Formats: sequence, structure tokens, C-alpha cells
Amino acid sequence: MTADAPTGVGATALAVAGFRALESERADRLFEDPFAADFVAAIGGTVALEPKWVGLAHHVSIRTRFFDDQLLEAAEAGCRQVVLLAAGLDTRALRLAWPDGTTVFELDLPDVLAFKERVLAGRPPRCDRRTVVADLREDWPAALVAAGLRVDEPIAWLAEGILVYLTGDEVERLIGALRGVSPMGSRLALAHSLRNTRGVWRSTLTEEPVGWLARHGWHGVAHDTVGLSERYGRRVPGSGPSHAVLASAVRAQEPTG
Repeated sequence: MTADAPTGVGATALAVAGFRALESERADRLFEDPFAADFVAAIGGTVALEPKWVGLAHHVSIRTRFFDDQLLEAAEAGCRQVVLLAAGLDTRALRLAWPDGTTVFELDLPDVLAFKERVLAGRPPRCDRRTVVADLREDWPAALVAAGLRVDEPIAWLAEGILVYLTGDEVERLIGALRGVSPMGSRLALAHSLRNTRGVWRSTLTEEPVGWLARHGWHGVAHDTVGLSERYGRRVPGSGPSHAVLASAVRAQEPTG
């Protein structure tokens, strides 16, 4: 393990990178991430899958493909600003075919971004890529605006794997802050959980996601991971996070309650 390897919640990003690297090796891969294995190699690790992680690896592959599609659709629909909240070791700025004029903001803690920059040094992005040091528990919108985010133009937001590591109050503050800086036509994609099965998670959704999003000014759709697996032609493993919620939403209404 190298001295600059992410720790705490940031360390989970290394495991997720390993899962993305394994998916990228498959002949029937759902996406290709040519940089994922580099993060694992940078800490002296190897890409391998233990049987107990098969279900989680499947979930990561499904959600990665789903969010790839969601973000590209949002960009094509006019959201040329994309914000990856708690971006971790996400490499979408480098590997996706973004429309001309797209800016991708990667927001995370300083140690995560420093490690990421070291590993990706010299790799050109396929968009205007901007890293933003900020903590989601603090005034992160101000940091994004300082980095050039325009809150008068549509934004595509992604919260892929962070919400379960925030408390319920922190999640509510985050979704409220998103409403405050998202003009109509903005998009939101997120992953959360309906129940806590891992012990390390700090929050789960206490209501179905569509109603929860509507209360915060988003018209949302929940996506079943089993259905998505079928859409992508993948068999669902015998075990996996079936309790996980993937949701997509459009900022097109005022809160309903």
C-alpha cells in the first residue's frame, strides 16, 4: 500500500476500481475502463475477484453502465455541465465520448483527488475536466461555483456511491442543496439503499425513491437492478445488493410536500 492511497470511505473507491477493471476484461463487457487497473496497480495490488464479492461486482458493473448511459443522455439533452459528487476514482471524463463543450467537475476530498491525479498524470480527458476539492458535509456548492459551474444552465449530477455513507440528515441537506443550484432541465442520477445490510452504511432510504425525489423538486424514476441486468443480458448472481436503488430524475417541478 502506498502512502498516498485513499483511506476511509475513499478506500472503497479502490475496490470499485478493481471491479471495473475485471468487467473491462470480459469479452461481453458492459463498458471499458482502461484506467481502472492502474489504480489497483498503483498501490501494489492485483485485480482478482473473491467469491464473496461476486454479487457486489455484478452490481457495480450494472450501475456503472446505467450511469454511463444516463450521463451521456443528459449531455446530449443539453446538460453540458456534469458534476460527479464524491467522484472517487471515476474516469468518465477520460473514457466517455462527451459532446463538444462538455465540462465534467469531479468533486472529492483532497487525498482522493491527489492520488487520482498521480495515477492519471499525462492521460488526456475527453472533455473540459475540472477537479474540485470539497466535503459534501460542508459548503460544496460554493466550491463548484468557484471552479466555474454555472447555476443558470442545466447540470447533470451523479451521486453514485456516497449517499449511504452520509447520515440521514446529511443526505437531506445534500438533496436540498442540489435543488437550490439546479435550474429546470437539470438531471440527477443516484444510487442509495432501502436497507442496511453491511453495517458500515450510515443511512438508507426510509421511503420509496420516487416520492422522496418529488418532495425535493425532482421528477424521478426508480430502476430495478434485476430488470437492468436483464436489459444488459446479464444473469443475476445468487447473492448481491438487491436492496440497492438506482434512480434517475429531472428537475422539472417544485417540491410536492
